[in-house]
Amino acid sequence: MALTTQKRIQVEHLLLQREAAYVRVHELESQIKTIFGDTYPFPPPPEPVVTGSSPKAHPKKKRAGKTDKTTFRLRPLTNDEAAYRIRFIQDNGVLDEVHVDRKSIESVFQATTETSMISWIETIDAQGKMRERIYRANEETG
Repeated sequence: MALTTQKRIQVEHLLLQREAAYVRVHELESQIKTIFGDTYPFPPPPEPVVTGSSPKAHPKKKRAGKTDKTTFRLRPLTNDEAAYRIRFIQDNGVLDEVHVDRKSIESVFQATTETSMISWIETIDAQGKMRERIYRANEETG
């Protein structure tokens, strides 16, 4: 399926919002476990949860002669970090989001344009406090 850059950004943005919802559910369940202990009987989700673990039908072929941007690699979270918080700028709008999946953030990073980009990325702990700013646009990663 061939997508334009703008469509790819829209899809990745929606996937990042989805990931933020999963992070929020995890935070709420962690708070409940703190109160009741690990034995709290969580009911199953009301709707089936779709996972991204389906096998790929065809491996991607590399295009000869294509000049890609430098591949951005986001470091894994450490034990005291719960998620990544990113600031995404699109058409002069600013959106801050929280995600645990670094691969989707890397995909959005690769799809940046002059009007859509990640401004910064930081890691946060389980309470949402910043641990480390690991990327800022126009600076080296830390």
